[in-house]
Amino acid sequence: MPIDMLGSHLSVSGGYICALREAVRLEMQTVQIFTKNQRQWKAPPMDPAAAGEWLAELRRLRWTNTVSHASYLINLATPDDEHYRRSIDAMTDEMERAEALEIAFVVVHPGSSLDSPQEEGIRRLVGAIDEVNRRSAGFRARLCLETTVGGGSQIGGRFEHLAAVRQAVAEAERVGTCFDTCHVTAAGYDLSTPASARAVFDEFDHVVGLEHLCCFHLNDSKFPCGSHRDRHEHIGLGHVGLACFRHIMTTGRFSRTPKILETEKAETEDGTPWDTINLRELRRLAAGRRNRGVDRRRAASTAARSRPHPQLPARRAGRKK
Repeated sequence: MPIDMLGSHLSVSGGYICALREAVRLEMQTVQIFTKNQRQWKAPPMDPAAAGEWLAELRRLRWTNTVSHASYLINLATPDDEHYRRSIDAMTDEMERAEALEIAFVVVHPGSSLDSPQEEGIRRLVGAIDEVNRRSAGFRARLCLETTVGGGSQIGGRFEHLAAVRQAVAEAERVGTCFDTCHVTAAGYDLSTPASARAVFDEFDHVVGLEHLCCFHLNDSKFPCGSHRDRHEHIGLGHVGLACFRHIMTTGRFSRTPKILETEKAETEDGTPWDTINLRELRRLAAGRRNRGVDRRRAASTAARSRPHPQLPARRAGRKK
């Protein structure tokens, strides 16, 4: 099995260790999890036994680049003071849990300025990150701002937003980025051809810096470029374009960068997990092999779309995932 740092967002139902075991079963080398119920502001303290099992297995596997995703309730750019304080508290808790579990990267959406100017939202976001970093001084876990579909008051739809935040925070070295292929496409960046994919990554490098790119979310998009709609599709069955995924899988500097699938966790009619099919497609692209299974995958996709991931919430068009 190649060391390509491919993984998926997997359920921790039954304990954190279950996500690691499932990742190994699916022949992955990393994983993304929620460290607590992402639909609630507060959660009980971590079970020491569950955390211990995770850590023991993590060390046995020698995995050092695992990922967690922060709660969708968090909005570090909100103009509402109460929501802002709750978001900072919740993000601090996310960082504390990640540190305790030796998770390297904590992905969070930059948030929305809502009815205030976007520039004010970015200022609030910078202040929130500085406060979270102050509260988590000395942590190895790194906060990673995710690219978003943009539109309206949402921050993160343009690479310049991420660059502005990193340039303004007090500890820029503790703030990384997560590149979501669906979101970047929906935001209006064309990744569909080899030339356009290279151009987008060159632009990201120029504006943000590839050295700050800590992880990928590898998702195809059900809607076209520029739609500002966040609906994930299986690899090769949407509008992102295989050129994007081929570029990521064949670029040497990304070989050790965690690449996380966030597609639906159904099975095809023959019982094959869609994670397995998506991994095969990505590894096929990495190896430069011809694809002989697209038609079968397209035929099976209708059933898969109606069965959401058991842990990730169902997503509505036009809303953040």
